[in-house]
Amino acid sequence: MDCSSGATAEYLYSQRIFKNCVPNTTILTVSARDEDYSDRNLQYFITPAEATRLVNVLPDGRIVKSDVEQFDRESNEKINFTVQATDHANCSSVVDVDIVILDINDNSPEFVNTPYLWNVSEGPTGLGQSFRFAAHDKDTGENERVMFRIIHGNADQSFSLTNLENNTAIIMVKNELDRESKATVLLLVEARDRGVPSLFSATPVLTTFYFYYSLSPSSFTTSLFCLLFGSGKIKRA
Repeated sequence: MDCSSGATAEYLYSQRIFKNCVPNTTILTVSARDEDYSDRNLQYFITPAEATRLVNVLPDGRIVKSDVEQFDRESNEKINFTVQATDHANCSSVVDVDIVILDINDNSPEFVNTPYLWNVSEGPTGLGQSFRFAAHDKDTGENERVMFRIIHGNADQSFSLTNLENNTAIIMVKNELDRESKATVLLLVEARDRGVPSLFSATPVLTTFYFYYSLSPSSFTTSLFCLLFGSGKIKRA
């Protein structure tokens, strides 16, 4: 390598690697040629220095995973750095390296805006009333797609659940509800992603029934009390 031409190397190296790769895993290899000395006399360095918390370069030009920090795709899906090759005469050349961090299914879905409280009317008024909710998954692709289902509290099939787009779903009242027999229902809803293996979480939906007057006014038995202020006595009408 002479200082006029410098070391020759590829302009850009790019590789994809899963976020859970273990330390010392070889990600890629960079190479340079020194026409003045043996290529074995070259030294490789990574800049900026902060990148060495994630990757290291070995004397043979291999880029390997470091043991300092793990890849965190959720905060940074790509890392960029420069590798510099330097010979004994302190002549050097550089290449850029891009590493794309691939996702794995390591995050369970999380329900949004919990806890869930749903008030519905009993009787025919409550039919068709609905409750909409959503979940979020920090992963990507199929790993972030969420499907919902009711896993507890719906043995009589009084409620239906429909999965919608964008990791949302809706629960609707299918059958008339009777507050006198049961004032509340606790539905347990599961959110499960489509990763392999899939991950899931669950949250309760506390459903409270409003009172619905199912009797006509003529069916009520009432007594009218009149307060006679003059005498201070109560008279039944």
